[in-house]
This record gives sequence, C-alpha cells and structure tokens, in this order.
Amino acid sequence: MKNKASGPALDGPGTLIEQAEARTDQANLQTHQANTRTDEANTRTDLANTRTDEANTRTEQAENREQGMRASELSYRRLFETAKDGILILDAGTGMIVDVNPFLVELLGYSHAVFLGKKVLGTGIPQGSLHQPGQI
Repeated sequence: MKNKASGPALDGPGTLIEQAEARTDQANLQTHQANTRTDEANTRTDLANTRTDEANTRTEQAENREQGMRASELSYRRLFETAKDGILILDAGTGMIVDVNPFLVELLGYSHAVFLGKKVLGTGIPQGSLHQPGQI
C-alpha cells in the first residue's frame, strides 16, 4: 500500500509545478499586455509631441510674419511722414480721407483733423492733381 503524502503532489495533473508554470504563463501574458499598452501610450505621446512641435512652429511663423508686418508698417510710415509730395490716404469703399501726410498739411495750410473724414471734393484740392488708381 502506498503512503499518501501529507502535502500537495509534486507531479501529475494539478501539481505544484503545473500550477507554477500556469502562473508564470499568466504573468508573462500580463507583462506582454502591459508592454503593449506602454508602447501604445508612447505612440500617443510621440503624436502629441509632434502636434506640439507643429503648433510651436506655426506660432513662431506667425510671430515672424507679425514682426515683418510691423517693420513694413514702420518703413511705410517713415516714407509717408517724410515724403516731399502731398499724400492722401482714402478709404476705397467710401472715398473718405483716412490720413494725410505732414507735407500736404503744410502745403495747404489746413490742420490734419480738417482733412479726416472728408471726401476729396470737400477739401479744395483740384481734381486734376489727384492720381487715380493705376495711374502712378
């Protein structure tokens, strides 16, 4: 007659070795799943970083355009203010004067404010002295 061991069997179906191997397989599967999730998270992080880089590039480009625009406006303003020709700036839709340079103010003897908001016809400036679009 065989003596039954008082502890769990070491071999045979459901033995400790089989149970340990099953737990190892389960742990390996969970590790693989965790690694897959980590890889997916890293991919999402990379995509987010790419979008952030693209947004930063667009922001930098917009700032550069804005800086270029400011430089252009300053250059234009200097030309406008120092020109030795009378210059009126008209609103294309209404024909109203929106700006006049200092030379024309001095030449005609009116204040800057007198010109603003008027049509050219109301200023006393001879019509033949005005350049029409495309004539310059």
